[in-house]
Amino acid sequence: MGKVTLILTLAAGLPYPAASLAESSPYSYFNSRLADYFSETAYLPIWPLPQGERPGDFYDGWSDQRTGFLVRSDVCYDGVPIYEEPSHLMEMGKFLDWELSGNVNAPIQRIIDATVSGGLSSLEQVNLSFTDAHVSGITTANAAIRLLKPTDACRDALLIHGLEDNSFSKAVPIILQEIIYGKPEFSIHLKRGMSVAAAAEIETELKAIPEVDIEAGSIVRTESDFSFVSSEDVPIAWRPAFISKSDLERLQELEENGFFLRLRRWVGLRGTQEEERDDIRNSFYDVVPSPDELFEQMTTPPSIEFNADNPLHLRYLERKGKILALSIDLYRG
Repeated sequence: MGKVTLILTLAAGLPYPAASLAESSPYSYFNSRLADYFSETAYLPIWPLPQGERPGDFYDGWSDQRTGFLVRSDVCYDGVPIYEEPSHLMEMGKFLDWELSGNVNAPIQRIIDATVSGGLSSLEQVNLSFTDAHVSGITTANAAIRLLKPTDACRDALLIHGLEDNSFSKAVPIILQEIIYGKPEFSIHLKRGMSVAAAAEIETELKAIPEVDIEAGSIVRTESDFSFVSSEDVPIAWRPAFISKSDLERLQELEENGFFLRLRRWVGLRGTQEEERDDIRNSFYDVVPSPDELFEQMTTPPSIEFNADNPLHLRYLERKGKILALSIDLYRG
C-alpha cells in the first residue's frame, strides 16, 4: 500500500484579501505540488479536482474549474475487465505548504468550526494524506482492441479523432487507461493550549457535513490533534491509453536543450514577487503554455499506444507533469 502525504499549513494571522480569490485558481498551489510529485512516478494528476474518474473515461480538456469528459467509460469500455492492484507509491519524502484562504478551504473550515473550540483561528496545521493507494485500469490491449470494433455510440464519440485502423488522424483521444485511487486522511493540529472535542462529538459533527464521508472507527483524538479517514476512494492520478508521438518528440528535444534543468528551480512559485513571476512567464512562454494548451498538445496526432514498459513513454509523462506543475504556477497561481 502506498501513502502520499501533503502538509497544508495555515499561517497564523495571515490576511486573505477577497480579491485574491478572483485572481487565482483556489487550489492552484496544491495542484502544482501534486503534479510535481506524480511527475516523479510517471503519472499525471487528476486536475483540478476529482470527478469520479474511472478507467476508460475520455477527457475533453482541462480547465480551472473542472475537467470535461467527452464520454464516460461505459460508452466505449462497458464490460471490459478492470484490473486492481496495490499502488507502489512510497511515502512522500517531502512536505508541502498550502496557505488556506477565504472560502477555498470551505469543507476544511466547516470541519474545524464544527469540532474545535475557537474554530478556524485555532488551526495550526492540516496534514492531508492519501492512504490505501491502489491502481485500477484496463490493459493496453483491451484499450486498443475495443476501439477496433466500437459500438455505434463509441464510434460517434471518436469521429472528431479520425479513428482509422486503430490510429487517430485528427486528434489523439485522452483515454484514462490507469488510475491511482486513495482515501483522504486528515490530521488536524491546533495551536498550543487549544483542545478538541471528544471523539464521539467530533464524529457526530463531521457526519453532518455533506462533503465529509468518515470511515467507521477512523477518528483518533489527542489533546490538541484529531484525525480521520474518508471511506470514499478518490482518484488522484492517471496514465493515458494513447499518447501523441509529436508531443513526445517535442519534449525530448526540450530535454536535449537543457530546458528541464532550468525548469526544476521554478516549480513552486507561490510567494514569488510578481515582477519575477512575469520574468519567468516571459522566459518560458514558448515552451510552458497554459494547462488547457498543454492538453491540446497532448492530442496532436499521430497517436501511439502508451506502453508502461517503455522508458521513453514513462519519461514523457514525467516531463509532461513537470511542465504542468510550472504551468499551473505561472498561469493559475
